[in-house]
Amino acid sequence: MPIQNVATLLENLVVAEAAIVLLDRLRPPQRLGFATAFAMPTISEWRPHSQAVGISTAALQAVAAGGGDSEFIDSMRACLRRFPGQGPNAALLVSLLATRRHVGVRVWANDIVDGHYGNAMPSLERVAERVTEILPEGNPFIDSVVCELPYPSSLPRLRASVDGWIDVGAVLGFLDPMRYVRGSCQPDETSSTDHRQWLAILRERDPVLVVHFTGNRDAASLSLELAELREDLGQCGFGSWTEVQRQSYVVSVGSRNSDILAELEGRVWGSWQAWCDAVAPEIVNRDLRIRRSSDTLECAG
Repeated sequence: MPIQNVATLLENLVVAEAAIVLLDRLRPPQRLGFATAFAMPTISEWRPHSQAVGISTAALQAVAAGGGDSEFIDSMRACLRRFPGQGPNAALLVSLLATRRHVGVRVWANDIVDGHYGNAMPSLERVAERVTEILPEGNPFIDSVVCELPYPSSLPRLRASVDGWIDVGAVLGFLDPMRYVRGSCQPDETSSTDHRQWLAILRERDPVLVVHFTGNRDAASLSLELAELREDLGQCGFGSWTEVQRQSYVVSVGSRNSDILAELEGRVWGSWQAWCDAVAPEIVNRDLRIRRSSDTLECAG
């Protein structure tokens, strides 16, 4: 189930805007490739959380009742109206964004039967059906491959799928563990070893954006973990990175092209402001920290 906290809002927003940046670079009939591990069910009930400011039940109802703001908010609104009380996962959001633009999507989604959020696999296999329910006029063109092997044992299957994406013109990768850790990790975490394997599979595509969620309330530990995550990116050919942070949650985006990240940063900031407007006055402090590999931006509003 998607958690009603700022982490869910932040990662959904960044993944959606990253998909939009890549969709803008496709030429018909190219498709978008989307690879995600630690996937949640395509649509499921919200899980209440103490940090629900900005994504509370009242905020979600305000979004559902509102008008057009951004492509991200429009897609969230469509989900909330069709499935009140439930929220989408990243695969569904990306598929909705692509379908609205009449672009096909190839999805590789990884979870296990007894995953953190239950058995997501049956719904992941039916992403296209969910898109049709939400956008009856959309005529989605979506192929889904679901891998039941636990991450990172699933990575050879990811490579096999990506190697077969001959009609894919851009790739978006999304790792959504509980957190990135230094050293050995638990089944719901990532570490440098497996992260670099993931990056090595995706780096052959162009353009490609790699998104990774992490969080840690211990600021000192988080700083060290982010430094190692950045080192992974650099060593695997992703020389540019952007990190979007609010509270103790961070969404990292790696790329070989700094220009595409500059565009993404602008889109993320604009979409964040639009969301804050849509749920006003719930979010009082609009601070959003955006760091990039070349320098540091501090964004506040």
